[in-house]
Amino acid sequence: MQYIPKHVAIQSFDVNQSNIVLHDEDNGTLFDCEILSSAKIENKKYIGKGWYDYVRQGHLKAGDTLFFVVENPSDRLYVTVVRN
Repeated sequence: MQYIPKHVAIQSFDVNQSNIVLHDEDNGTLFDCEILSSAKIENKKYIGKGWYDYVRQGHLKAGDTLFFVVENPSDRLYVTVVRN
């Protein structure tokens, strides 16, 4: 799972939002991802199902830097990778 910082979750996602399309800016591939919310901590969200597909297909490695842009409305998340 990929943690979504609290300030981003508050500003960019609907309270009950349960999915988002991840758009790999490097190759244009789209991944349907599930947004998971913590039952105990308000506005704590994660990208779940679909995230690991992106990690595997994108060959992400420790040290890679990811840049995220959330589209408004928040139905698409653009990701750019800077390789280390």
